[in-house]
Amino acid sequence: MWLKSWNKVEHAEVRRLITEDKVRPDGRGSMKSRPLEAVVDFVPRVHGSGLFTRGQTQALFTLTLAPMGETQHHRWFWIRVQETLYAPL
Repeated sequence: MWLKSWNKVEHAEVRRLITEDKVRPDGRGSMKSRPLEAVVDFVPRVHGSGLFTRGQTQALFTLTLAPMGETQHHRWFWIRVQETLYAPL
């Protein structure tokens, strides 16, 4: 019972800090963003890769190029499916 009350008080205080004092829970101001870091050629043996980090969030992207004859084939029940991904340049 007390945990629900504590969570409500904590939620209200965090909301007040953000809306009134313009301070986020991690201490940054409301107009300051976390730095973005990018590392290219992160994965060996692919045509392109990148690791993007912002705070504790990371995203890894890879790209491998191949001729149209080497598209991915797989079966889905009785249907043969061919997947082709086109990336805009």
